[in-house]
Amino acid sequence: MVKAYVKEIMDLPTISNANVRKIHEFSEKLQHAVQALQTLKRLEMVNGNVPMTLDKLSRIRGDLVWTDPDWETWDFVKFADALGQWTRRNPVTESKTDTDQPPWKSREK
Repeated sequence: MVKAYVKEIMDLPTISNANVRKIHEFSEKLQHAVQALQTLKRLEMVNGNVPMTLDKLSRIRGDLVWTDPDWETWDFVKFADALGQWTRRNPVTESKTDTDQPPWKSREK
């Protein structure tokens, strides 16, 4: 079971744009795997992979880390929390399509 959850984290897709819906899906999968590994007391096995997983969200990486000067020492719990906050600030709305940008992007125009 542990290997399956670790694989779920490692297999998360790289999202090169700010697609809100895909980032929400990424967050849900990450949260699920992190919680499961915490329950199994095996999360520490994968914490060294946080930077690689964070790199999969390069377009929103700055949004995730800008308020925490210690972001380089994050474990998966802190990363998942930061991503959860981002998804709460950038909800998926019914009118959005898969190619829509987050709300803040439309305000920049």
